[in-house]
Amino acid sequence: MSDYIKKPLENSNWHPSDGDYVSKSILKEEITFRKKQKRKKFIISVLAITHILLLLLITLYY
Repeated sequence: MSDYIKKPLENSNWHPSDGDYVSKSILKEEITFRKKQKRKKFIISVLAITHILLLLLITLYY
């Protein structure tokens, strides 16, 4: 234990300004996941809007 206090574990990904240990790869993965989620929500909303518009057009013409 005293050896750990003298020489703590070191990692090149850790920066004191970031606060707790955060891996850069995890941050990149989280950003890409959020982008995919936003893209998926956008596609679903566009499909829902086009579906509603097509239903309105069909009901107006018939």
